[in-house]
Amino acid sequence: MSERLDLKRSAISGARWMSTTTGYTLALQFVQVAVLAHFLTPTSFGLVGLVVVSVGFAQAFADLGLTHAIVQRQDGDDGPIASLFWLVLVNGAVLSVLFYTLAPWVARLLLPPSAPIETTNVGAALAAPELELLLRSVAPLFIVGSLGHIPASLHQRALRFRTLGLLESGVMTVGAAVTIVCVSLGADAHAVVYGLLAGTFARSIAMTASVWSNWRPSLRLRRSDLSGYLPFGLYQTGERAVNFFAANVDYLIIGSVLGPAALGVYYAAYQLVILPVQKASPVLTRVAFPVFSRAQDDDAVLQEGYVWIARLVGLFGFPALIGLGVTAPVFVPLFLGEGWAAAAPLVQLLIPVGLFKSLGSPIGSVFLAKGRADLGLKWNAVLAIVHAAVFTAVAAQGTGAVALAYVVMSGCAFVAGQLLLRRMIGLGIGVYLSALVKPLFMSAAMGIVVALAQIGVTGSKIDPLHFLLFLVSLGGSVYFLLVAKMDRHLIFQIRSWILGADA
Repeated sequence: MSERLDLKRSAISGARWMSTTTGYTLALQFVQVAVLAHFLTPTSFGLVGLVVVSVGFAQAFADLGLTHAIVQRQDGDDGPIASLFWLVLVNGAVLSVLFYTLAPWVARLLLPPSAPIETTNVGAALAAPELELLLRSVAPLFIVGSLGHIPASLHQRALRFRTLGLLESGVMTVGAAVTIVCVSLGADAHAVVYGLLAGTFARSIAMTASVWSNWRPSLRLRRSDLSGYLPFGLYQTGERAVNFFAANVDYLIIGSVLGPAALGVYYAAYQLVILPVQKASPVLTRVAFPVFSRAQDDDAVLQEGYVWIARLVGLFGFPALIGLGVTAPVFVPLFLGEGWAAAAPLVQLLIPVGLFKSLGSPIGSVFLAKGRADLGLKWNAVLAIVHAAVFTAVAAQGTGAVALAYVVMSGCAFVAGQLLLRRMIGLGIGVYLSALVKPLFMSAAMGIVVALAQIGVTGSKIDPLHFLLFLVSLGGSVYFLLVAKMDRHLIFQIRSWILGADA
């Protein structure tokens, strides 16, 4: 009982710190997206999306899955960690060389000659060469980033979420600031590259300095040190790679079939939907994974923790995404600029994708905590094949068809994931869904009220900013009153977390 209480306290403390820093970095990234949208054309924004996807896929291989292996092992033996550090560093150097060398081939693959290319500020004929230059410019990121992977895993294994949260908030600030300054000075899509590099340098320096007094890599690289970590890590690497491909193959297909301009609009819309999910996922996975790992043999604890995460996702994620969908016609042109109005319908179509992804993200933490990285690999490989086939089949019909297909596949994947989770830890689907009924009802009621308010003022001459503030205030007030009426106990628990008390 004492161990379970300690785990609960660690999870609460970690969630509190990671939630606070996540809120800050989410706001920062929304600002960054808005600034980029105001300075970049849809085509340039599409090029940014292709760079981000390419870097993200390569980063799946950056640490060879060894950082998660360190957390999962929970044996406290730091002897082999030095060998892992040097292996990750060598791997980072190899990735940088490969990324630079393969940049021309990747650019031609992502923007084939048949892809429609609209005029940009660099000229239509230069879009593919510009993508090649962007990819080559970002290549040093991998070797620099490799310096920070092992130090970060040591913090995560020790449940030092406060330290991780503060460090990564500072790193995000550096990267966003460099991006915003550079794009405002006319760097165009290259501003994102400069921001990525600056943020990576800052992260490596900060993570290394934060562990230097307690741990530093000795000159040790032994094959025997790797045996307990590498098999798990390689499965984890494969799982992350196919997971990233499955989650981003829509970008690749839209870019090659419809061109970078269409991709730019779709990318902007998807970022508005997925940013809250992407920023909430570290709160879920980086807290859940090490905590679940310590209770990996206790299915009752895993069930309780998973259901509790579902309640939190529903409480905060449902109203945010539903509110975004309802207000998209007002929010998108105001936030991104009038030239991006075409992204509003895509935002509304993609809202269910955000909901399903936010609910499904903790599944991977259960797989890893149970030592079943192989199961995550197989699961995401199936998703990758299905996504690639379906998106290829519907891409010619436009970005709306891609968005609708994504909604259907996300719903099917969510149901299948819960069935798999039931077999793994015995979590009943009814128990899980019962945790989502209240937040779904409250969020839907809030959305209906806000939608009716929009219909009621149709045709009136209200300033868009004031109108949006009114809708947000109305939706927030309605949702708060519903939560206070229907789930007051949860509010008291969250209040105790914020104040640092036990839940």
